[in-house]
Amino acid sequence: MFNIGFRKRFIPIVNTLEESNCSKSSSQDLLKSGKAFSNKRVSVILDEMNYLLWKQQILLTVRSHRLEKLFLGKLKPPPETVQNDEGETVSNDDYEVFLAQDSALASWLLSTISAPLLPQFVGAEIATDVWSTVVQFFANRSTTSVMTLHCKLRSIRKGEESMQSYLIQIKEVCDTLSACGSFVSDIEQIATILNGLSIEYQSFVVVITTSKPSFTLDAVKSTLVDTEAQIKGFNAQMQLPVSAKVAQVQKSNVVAYNKGGLQQNRQQSSGGRFGARG
Repeated sequence: MFNIGFRKRFIPIVNTLEESNCSKSSSQDLLKSGKAFSNKRVSVILDEMNYLLWKQQILLTVRSHRLEKLFLGKLKPPPETVQNDEGETVSNDDYEVFLAQDSALASWLLSTISAPLLPQFVGAEIATDVWSTVVQFFANRSTTSVMTLHCKLRSIRKGEESMQSYLIQIKEVCDTLSACGSFVSDIEQIATILNGLSIEYQSFVVVITTSKPSFTLDAVKSTLVDTEAQIKGFNAQMQLPVSAKVAQVQKSNVVAYNKGGLQQNRQQSSGGRFGARG
């Protein structure tokens, strides 16, 4: 019998609360469960920059379905064939169910990987092979790749993008470096964040760098998000008087123009009357 959790019970992929006996009558139900799991979606598709975030979602999903042993290769498949009561060698239904479940898990994993990375997984046909290929790919990043990521980290600038987007961009590079074994400390991350800010944040940068005790990474991020909102508010207040002055000038020009036209009309009318009298 197919043993999961060291008991003679089979855990269906979708049903995590109940355990079903692995029997011939339930095999079709288990196959349907495998298909249902293969349609499950995660919000993050693996690329070269989001490995840690992807890994977190994959592990939580797999654990929620009690499939981690199968996923990590700790669960060995049952034999392909068994002997029946008559001593004949026949195919093992438990093996067929195991194979279907493992194939569903492997297929689902591949569906969460972006197209540019998929060539790395040619030949990986079981869930364990897919997972180990991912882990090995990110663990074996070359020194050149790590240096390129560090250069990219130092070159990031906020520019016109939002503060939140800017901070996420830096975190993604730091996470990728950590996945490659090149950990970026909080101090380095703070220095990178402050280095990429424009001059309008200079006064806030001084406060952050001279504060005692020092700002934590989370405190720096929240402070800068709040600072961005304050700067936008200040800019809006400064632009309001300018707009009012422009409107006032335009109104004065219209009034002057109207007065000039009225005076010209009066002069023409007076001239006409004088001319008639003469």
